[in-house]
Amino acid sequence: MDLDQSVWKLNIHQCHICHRLFSTIGGLASHRKAKKHLFVCSICNQAFVTSERLEGHRSDAHSRPGSSTRETCSGPFDYQCNEHSRSSSDFSDHLSSFHKYPCPKCGERYPSFTEWKWHLQAKHNTQSNTASGTHDSAMVQRLSLICRADRLHEQFKRDGAVDILEETITLRRTVLDLTPLGHPARRPYLISLADSVYDWFREKGAKEVLDEVVTLWRNVLGLTPPGNPDRRSTLVNLADRLYERFRKEGSMADLSEIIALRRVALVDIPVNDPNRCACLVNLADCLYEKFKTGHAIVDLDEAITLWRAALKIMLSGHQERPSTLINLADGLYERFRWKGSMADLSEIITLWRAALAVLLADDPNRRSYLINLADCLYEKFKAGGAVVDLDCAITFWRAALELTPSDHQERPSTLIYLADRLEERFQKFGSAEDLVDSINFRRTASELASPRNHDFPSSGPLTIPMQPGQKPSKWGATRIPRPDSQGGIAG
Repeated sequence: MDLDQSVWKLNIHQCHICHRLFSTIGGLASHRKAKKHLFVCSICNQAFVTSERLEGHRSDAHSRPGSSTRETCSGPFDYQCNEHSRSSSDFSDHLSSFHKYPCPKCGERYPSFTEWKWHLQAKHNTQSNTASGTHDSAMVQRLSLICRADRLHEQFKRDGAVDILEETITLRRTVLDLTPLGHPARRPYLISLADSVYDWFREKGAKEVLDEVVTLWRNVLGLTPPGNPDRRSTLVNLADRLYERFRKEGSMADLSEIIALRRVALVDIPVNDPNRCACLVNLADCLYEKFKTGHAIVDLDEAITLWRAALKIMLSGHQERPSTLINLADGLYERFRWKGSMADLSEIITLWRAALAVLLADDPNRRSYLINLADCLYEKFKAGGAVVDLDCAITFWRAALELTPSDHQERPSTLIYLADRLEERFQKFGSAEDLVDSINFRRTASELASPRNHDFPSSGPLTIPMQPGQKPSKWGATRIPRPDSQGGIAG
C-alpha cells in the first residue's frame, strides 16, 4: 500500500456545507440532521437529508431515473469507506464532500486529491516520491494513529470512560515516539498528548501526572519561538498548569515561574485584545499570592496597579468585574494595614459599594460584602472620619444581621459587634434608642450563645466577652478565585 492509500484509510468525513470533520459516516449524518446541512436539488432547490433521498427525488420528480446499481466508494486507491451511492453523480458528490486530504508532513488538509498532491509537490518537493510510491512508513502510521486517538478522545468526552482515555494517551505517546525531533508536526502532537494527560490528571488527581503535563507544556513552549502567533496561548497554558500545581504544593519556585510567564504573555498581547483583561488579572493575583508569602510591598503595589488597569478596560457587565473589585479592595486593605493611607481606605469603600451595587439581592455573598463595607466605614470613622461614617457602618451592620439566620454560628458575634457600635454612638450623642437596641442585642446574643458555646457565659452580665478587635467576619474571607479556560483555577 502506498502513501495515498494510507491517507484514504484515515476515514475522515466532512460536511459539505460547514466543512466540519467527522471520523464516522454516522456522526456526519447526525450532524446534517441537527444542523439542516442538507443536499439540495439543482433543479427545484428542494432539500434532503441524504444524497440517496436526493437521487430518489431526481428519479421520481424529474424523470431522470438513477441507476439501480449502488456504487461503493473505494476511493482512488480501493479504500472502502462503507458509503454507498445510487448514481455516478451522487458518488462524485460523496467523494468531493466527505474526504478531505491531510498532508502527512505538515498536517494541512485539502478538499481534493489534486489539491493535496499539488501541495505535496509544491511545498514538500515530493513529486518523484509520490509517483514511485516510496514514502516514510512511520509517517503513514502516525496519521492512522492520530485519527484513531482523536476519535477515542471525543468518545471519552462523551462517555467519560477512563479506559478509553488510557488508550488515547497510549496512542498519542506512540505518535510522538514516531515523530523525529525537529519535525514541524511534533509541536501539535505534544499539545494533543498534554491535553489528554491533563484529562487523566483531572480523573485521578495524581501529582506525577500533573508533573508530566507541566513537562509537556514546557516542551511545547520550547518549540514555540518568539513571534509565533501561538506563543502567548502556550505561555498561558503552561502558567495555568503550574498554578494548579502551586495550589497543591505551594512551591515558590513554581509561583516565580508563573509570574515570569504571565509577564511575557502580557507583553505579547495587544492593547485592544479582549483577552488582555484576563492577563492583567491573573498576573495581579499571582503577585498578591507572592506578597502574602514574602511580604514584599513592591509585589502588592504592582498587583494593585494591574487590578486597576484591568478594571479600566472591563465593561460594567463583565462577569469578572465583581470579583476584580473585591480582590482590588482586598489588596488595598492589605496596603492600608501596612501604610495607613486614608486614600487607600476611601478607595476600598468605593470598591465595596460598587461590588454591592452589582450583586443580586439573594446572592449568598451579600452578607459578607455588607460586613466588610461596614468594617471599612468604621475604620474610617475611628481614623478621624465624620459621624456619617459611623451611621453608615451601623446601617450596613443591621442589614448584615437581617441576612444572618438565627442558627448561624456568627449571629451571636454579629449581634455583639453591632451592639458595641450602637453603644459607641450612644456615648457620643445620648440616643436612648441606641442604648435600648444595644442592650437588646447583647441579651439576644447571650441567649443564643450560652447553651452551645462555652466561650460565652451562661449567666451573669449581658456583656459578652470578645477578644480585642474580634469581628464576626475576617477580612479577606470573600476573596474569589477565578477558573481558567480549561476548568482549572487561574492564577
